[in-house]
Amino acid sequence: EQPAVFGIGRELGRLPDDLIYHRASTALSDVEQKYRALVNSSTFAIVISDEQGRFCEVNAAFERIIGWSEAEIIGKDAQQLGLVSPEVQRQTNEQLAMGGSPQFATLEFKRRDGASRIAMHCTTRVLLDGVPLMFTVSVDITEYLRTQQELRDQDQQFRALFDNVKDGMFFAGAGGRFYEVNDAACRQLGYTRDELLQMNVFDID
Repeated sequence: EQPAVFGIGRELGRLPDDLIYHRASTALSDVEQKYRALVNSSTFAIVISDEQGRFCEVNAAFERIIGWSEAEIIGKDAQQLGLVSPEVQRQTNEQLAMGGSPQFATLEFKRRDGASRIAMHCTTRVLLDGVPLMFTVSVDITEYLRTQQELRDQDQQFRALFDNVKDGMFFAGAGGRFYEVNDAACRQLGYTRDELLQMNVFDID
């Protein structure tokens, strides 16, 4: 003989309303905690604002970008925080009021410490419980733009040196194909730059 468990069940009917409410509240609380954990761990700045541009909710990345705390941000708009000029704030509100597809823009703003920064953002108009709100995701691209400008400056300096030396200079790939030549090389070889870039070293006698 083997030990066994014997049980009797009885249907008790519908759950009490307070228990249903408790379970629903617990589920919503779990969803909200996951949402907040996701939003606050994002490296992108995330903002929810009303139709007047007043901030309703922001994440930690947005606080870091602009230098203001959440308590100081909520209920104010970008103009009140000194992030943008009144004209920029007005134009932004007008564009968002038009609705439609997400609005992409690159915007220069000032941090709390007065430093000028540039952000690229996308704003979408959404309805939450029938209330129109603006959902914005932003990323600070100041350092990226600065790096790109430095690379362009270095390229111009290299080009000025490369094109003005008296010696013929060229770059060729592993297959011998020219991918850059200077003016001196063109004069020495008797080809134009465009012609040489269609050739390789084996085409040269």
